Amino acid sequence: EFLDLAGYDLLVQLEQKTIIAARLAESARKIFGLKGVCAETFGIFGWNMTPEQMKQISKWQIDMGLDVVIPHALYYSLRGERFDDCPPSFFVEKFWKNFREYVGYVQKLLKERKVEQPKTAVFYPIESVWGLMSPNDAIEAEQVDWVFQQTSYALYNNNIKFDYVTSKHIQDKKLMGYTTVILPSTEIIPLTTYRTIVKFAGRGGRVVVIGKPPRYATKASDNAKLAELISSERPKFKRITIPGNFNQHLERKNNDELLKNLIRKYVPNIWIARAVRIARVLGYKKEITINNPTALDDKIKRVFDVRDI
Repeated sequence: EFLDLAGYDLLVQLEQKTIIAARLAESARKIFGLKGVCAETFGIFGWNMTPEQMKQISKWQIDMGLDVVIPHALYYSLRGERFDDCPPSFFVEKFWKNFREYVGYVQKLLKERKVEQPKTAVFYPIESVWGLMSPNDAIEAEQVDWVFQQTSYALYNNNIKFDYVTSKHIQDKKLMGYTTVILPSTEIIPLTTYRTIVKFAGRGGRVVVIGKPPRYATKASDNAKLAELISSERPKFKRITIPGNFNQHLERKNNDELLKNLIRKYVPNIWIARAVRIARVLGYKKEITINNPTALDDKIKRVFDVRDI
């Protein structure tokens, strides 16, 4: 909230969780009215990274809302241990001779980028994590995180643009422009936030609950009011349940049952995508790691290009 630019790091490799990092930064920019999004990129990508890979990665970031690329790093010297400290360094001839071309490419992408306002908002269920976390048992909080992640990947892999929204964002009546709000495993939610979501549904907005639905207010004194509201308004919400238990999901089991359940619960006009494609992603798409730089091109296309998934 107190920064000029929202930011994130892209270190070691391009991987699935970068989707969430990029969307969080872009959503923070909107929520807090920041000037843009920046990212420190390429640290520890290794000396084998190529200029073409740099362009591919930067294009993906800019398409995801990046405004300022911060290349890591430009060392004056590689003597001693500097050579192995988060390579590469762009002062090395291999990179420096192409750096002007790379900068021009980034500038062109930024100039030509078209800004599109997403119609889907994903609730950031931090209150559920706070309420379910305990020093000796984090499993329920991890379930919330897991559903939140898989929901994000499912939307991305089906080419559905989305923003993350917080309770404050919703209470400030900033749902204008969205047609769908998704609640990923949101068991705990402020009463005022839930009321605003109910009003959103009453005005014709779609509300989709994935996993566990709201049950508790953040204030114990509001639980009775929340229960009454849930009882009277729940039919206006659509719900996708996730069968099995959390351990099964972590072990990537129960695929067939999840697929059948999503097809059964799927509402076609909500996500503009086939239920089978959502099911393949929602919970069972393994995180991609890129250890071999020479394989980067194909893996980027396979993971981050919707048409190839």
